[in-house]
Amino acid sequence: MIGDYDFRLGANLGTFSSQVRQQKSQGILQTARTSPISSQNPGYLWEAEKTYYESIGVEDYERYIGPKENVAGPTPKSQDEENAQMTQFAFGVGVPAPVSPNDDHQGHIQEGMAYLSSQAYLNMGSPNRQAIEQHLMKHNEAAMMQQMMAMQAAQNPQPNPQPGGGANTMERAGAQIGNVPVSQDSLTSNQPAQDAYPPGV
Repeated sequence: MIGDYDFRLGANLGTFSSQVRQQKSQGILQTARTSPISSQNPGYLWEAEKTYYESIGVEDYERYIGPKENVAGPTPKSQDEENAQMTQFAFGVGVPAPVSPNDDHQGHIQEGMAYLSSQAYLNMGSPNRQAIEQHLMKHNEAAMMQQMMAMQAAQNPQPNPQPGGGANTMERAGAQIGNVPVSQDSLTSNQPAQDAYPPGV
């Protein structure tokens, strides 16, 4: 916009930007808690909460959510690796391998069922079969939970947060400009607003 304007940006402009940042971080946190992907991954939730704490000026966020390495969870393993570990009783007799939220649950179930019926496993005498079956049941439960959460998220989409509780952008901008009444016409005009000049000019 071309022209000279006799007004100053109010001190509240920085506050307005901070409010927008907080509202965006709240939207991220709400989405992370309801998403069928991030809600199953503590590492993703940790990042969302960290973003929120930073937006409200909390620098020692680890005081509330701890370090990320404590919640990110184990690195996902292939079903072949887990089959071998359980066959060798790596987790104990009848104790299944842990299930990671990032696993391809259906893929693990298919590979696990194929392993249980394989000739190589049967020739070993089907060691620790109960642990492997329980492990596959956990994968099945996790897959069902993801499907349910995906359906809920589709039926109840989260609205995008609106800065200022849905206030008109022009009104918010005018409210943040210190002591200078600005109308919508003056913002869209090519000429400076007359009210912005001292009397007699």
